[in-house]
Amino acid sequence: MTGSSFLRAMAATTSLFSVVASFASSSPVPVDDPHRVSVYDATVSALAAKPPGAFDMYILAQSWQPAFCFGKEQEYPGCRAPQSYWRSHLTLHGLWPELSGSAPPSFCSGEEFDADRIERELGIDTLHQYWPDVKFSEASPQYADFWKHEWTRHGTCSGLEQVDYFTHAINLERNETLAPTPQYLQDHVGGQVDVKKLREAFGDAALKCQRSKHVTMFSQVFTCWQKDAHNVPTQRCACPPHIHSEDSCGKGSVTIPAFPADD
Repeated sequence: MTGSSFLRAMAATTSLFSVVASFASSSPVPVDDPHRVSVYDATVSALAAKPPGAFDMYILAQSWQPAFCFGKEQEYPGCRAPQSYWRSHLTLHGLWPELSGSAPPSFCSGEEFDADRIERELGIDTLHQYWPDVKFSEASPQYADFWKHEWTRHGTCSGLEQVDYFTHAINLERNETLAPTPQYLQDHVGGQVDVKKLREAFGDAALKCQRSKHVTMFSQVFTCWQKDAHNVPTQRCACPPHIHSEDSCGKGSVTIPAFPADD
């Protein structure tokens, strides 16, 4: 590389870093978000950007809202008035394009999130039930920031049109045959379970647990999904080793936290 070529490359990299840094600073993600975006993460992703649709499988990330709300009932409005569905069902965290053996793609295009269109096409009640953001009240203008984050970081890499991306994610969440909340989990809400049995109930998956006040509790699950030629998620598949390495529930027993009973 000539000296002038090197200088041009450095200038381009510096410019890209500035753009990504601006995005990260203008779109803050709470520290407790398991997929918060740092300037470093966003820059590395941008420098290694892949075209939309260039991935091997999807990760369906589902959350157990009682765990997310544990100890935060006074801080997060949605935790004070949980929907009945959240008491016994997992909810969406995201649908993430994934590669079999390397870092996943992210921030694959600059397509802006269209909150009005997504809410109109899918229905705001449907989004609130299956893809909630309990950190804000449903009337808050910030409620859609979670969906914006998921689209910007992950959805832009799916190769799907924006409405289709959200539709397919919610279709997986609400399909009790394809992506059910295991009966074993539902039968033990508020109690402790054997981690081995919980893993067996989910099948090939990575379980996520969090620790609070000396209690280890189930909080999320990652499952892997094949895609068809049009990048539509189709059926469960085996997760690669690097996804299983995300499992943080260890051995022994964990708690399945519950929301407080309705008054």
